[in-house]
Amino acid sequence: MTGYLWMRRLELPFGISIDLAGELDRLSSRLLCRIVGRDRCDREISLDLSRITFVDRAGLSTLGDMATLVAAQGGRLQVERPAHAVRRLQAALATIDAR
Repeated sequence: MTGYLWMRRLELPFGISIDLAGELDRLSSRLLCRIVGRDRCDREISLDLSRITFVDRAGLSTLGDMATLVAAQGGRLQVERPAHAVRRLQAALATIDAR
């Protein structure tokens, strides 16, 4: 079962800003990919993750996949203000990968 993921997408002169709140997990990540996939990815896409309350490995992996996709099209994915839940999982995975 998944929680909610709230998104707000704004067109800006430099690119797109997407604010996220709630849970970024396997199911909600799919929705995020569909929304970002509709956009031209040849400019900056800014993700504000300050209100993410939960993220699992699939959610974090999706962010990495999105960054690769955007970069391949000449754009840039910028993560703004990652919440504690995001930073905690990044740190835990870095520790595991380093072993």
